[in-house]
Amino acid sequence: MRYSKITQEAGKTHISQLELKSNENVSNRGVCLIGSGFIISESEAKQLGLGQTPGMEKHVRNYRNAQDLTGRSRNVLAIDLYGLSEQETLSKFPTLYQHVYETVKPERDHNNRLSRREKWWLFGETNPKLREILDGLCRYIVTAVTAKLLYMMKLEIKKKAGNL
Repeated sequence: MRYSKITQEAGKTHISQLELKSNENVSNRGVCLIGSGFIISESEAKQLGLGQTPGMEKHVRNYRNAQDLTGRSRNVLAIDLYGLSEQETLSKFPTLYQHVYETVKPERDHNNRLSRREKWWLFGETNPKLREILDGLCRYIVTAVTAKLLYMMKLEIKKKAGNL
């Protein structure tokens, strides 16, 4: 964010801009899934092993996008395999791997971005900077930039925000 200073001198207007350091790392876009197969219901999550497979709760989390904030929440979860290689995903969470392989990879195989085709098991935009900013927080504030009105909502850190 920038701060603008406007001054006038003998009929001339001067504009200078300074970056506001206090606003650094205050806001960030959410993750972009790029593949509808990442979104699952609670019952699908249980069928895939949530609550039974150790560590899976770190990778299957509540998910909210702008539609969920401005309307009725879908109460969905997202499979977030950030930090795992394809091989780690297959060995640690074979059911999640299979689900994403069947529901996301076919769509990603036709994506123009090479990185999205090669790393098909990860969100299209994993947003590591946002993850770093949120590390250690218990909740954060989200808003939907596509809404007519400005909605602000606190989300618990265990809920993943999409690109609102």
